[in-house]
Amino acid sequence: KKETAKELMARAMKGVNVKEMPTVAGIEKKEDFDALAKVQIPEAELLAKNGELTKAMELLLSLEKKCRLGLDITTLKTTVTSMVTICHDVGDWEKLNVVMGIISKRHQQSKHAVTAMVALATGWLEETPDKATKVALLTALLEVTDGKIYVEAERAVLTRKLAGIKEADGDVEGACACMLDVYVETFGALSKREKIDFILEQIRLTLAKKDWVRAYITAKKVNRKHLNE
Repeated sequence: KKETAKELMARAMKGVNVKEMPTVAGIEKKEDFDALAKVQIPEAELLAKNGELTKAMELLLSLEKKCRLGLDITTLKTTVTSMVTICHDVGDWEKLNVVMGIISKRHQQSKHAVTAMVALATGWLEETPDKATKVALLTALLEVTDGKIYVEAERAVLTRKLAGIKEADGDVEGACACMLDVYVETFGALSKREKIDFILEQIRLTLAKKDWVRAYITAKKVNRKHLNE
């Protein structure tokens, strides 16, 4: 007798504990690495203070992987923010940028971890020792936020900061290119007012570089009635 689809499914699911399966959203917590983190994070901090930052990052990247694959989002956020904080505290800005890039590109990385990391690193922009370091940090943050809907508002803010630096240096063309690279009209996380303000800045820069055609095209993105609201 040929098995029905229902019978085939029943046989396939035999012995499978549905409660242990991850949810569709992938947010069900399967494991808890909090105790391990309380041991390894201080250990990594000590390694960094003793000049072994690379070993410290290797230790925490291993912990980050366990948390990420084990869906322990709370400990994952703690681990990720600890990694960038350690780099910041020892003053290794270059390593900080590299570590952020590695974390953001990890397979199935949690948006909660990336958002927390971006927020933390953005707060350090005014602490950078010089302009070159600030620009490098901004560039790294823009790379981390690129293509990620959940940090699009942060990306808009970072873009304006970088454009401001370029314009102040006399690089109007670079500032304009930087701003036009962001299609803010598609950003759902920004209010209508924030979008219009960003687009008006795009128009101002295109006019400053005398790109009349681009200024006209960009201006068409703004509805006149919104300017009076």
